[in-house]
Amino acid sequence: MRTCTVDWTGSSAVAAGEGVGVRRGVFIVVAFALISTAAAGCGSSTKAVSAKTTTTVESAETRQWVAAASQGMMSSSDNAPNMTSADATCMAHAIVDTITVAKLKAAGATLAGLRDPNGNPPASLSRSLPVNTKLALGSALQACGLGRLVGPALASGIADSSAKGFKLSPHSVTCVSDAFGNPSYRLFIAELTLSGSHMNATASTDFADLVIGCLDWAAIFSAQAKFPFSASESACINRSVRNDATFKNALASEIAGKQSSTSDAALAGPLLACLTPAHLAQLGKSAS
Repeated sequence: MRTCTVDWTGSSAVAAGEGVGVRRGVFIVVAFALISTAAAGCGSSTKAVSAKTTTTVESAETRQWVAAASQGMMSSSDNAPNMTSADATCMAHAIVDTITVAKLKAAGATLAGLRDPNGNPPASLSRSLPVNTKLALGSALQACGLGRLVGPALASGIADSSAKGFKLSPHSVTCVSDAFGNPSYRLFIAELTLSGSHMNATASTDFADLVIGCLDWAAIFSAQAKFPFSASESACINRSVRNDATFKNALASEIAGKQSSTSDAALAGPLLACLTPAHLAQLGKSAS
């Protein structure tokens, strides 16, 4: 499973003839943090969340699968810091009750895979489920309080992966939490969960839309650059990020793990377009 880390590797983009060292990683730190949270219960079959919605007596086999999924979630180092055993049990029921043991087995899921905190869902699982099942899974995830879990996990992931002392704004945390509780994101949540660390194109694009709209990217970039941006630079960066289709597409590709030769330039675009020449030079020095 992907980890909530940012490790900027040296890469470069050139604007107006001036070389600027642009480190990659900050662009996808949020994706890492959220993937770890939303997929934290996947094991090699799934680590999603879902509320138990039936009152029928469960079979011994179902209880075994629920216990395995719960164990995998609680033993994962990537799960939400505020996740409780009750949350894990709710999520485990979501997986097993919504997808069913029979379909999990048919897709290649195993009890050992569920218990594995570093596993991923079988690749065939998402393809085997109809849209109505995915919507039900998304609803069940939300019923377990996914938004409540995601917000703090996001803040923790950013803080751990960015500059020392950096904190995500309360507005950004609330925005992400609210989005993960919004019914319009049910399918996205299901796809995110079923994809594990190998997000498909649909989930990656939806994810990029969510974080682009919720985060103060100027604050994140500034923390990583280790120097403050001016108010006008910050406003320009956030405006550029939210309106730049090239940036969104590149971010979605990074989230999906499909880096292209043009990713560096696309992700650096808002910085190159908005920072003053003096700050561009300072960024180049800090990255060298």
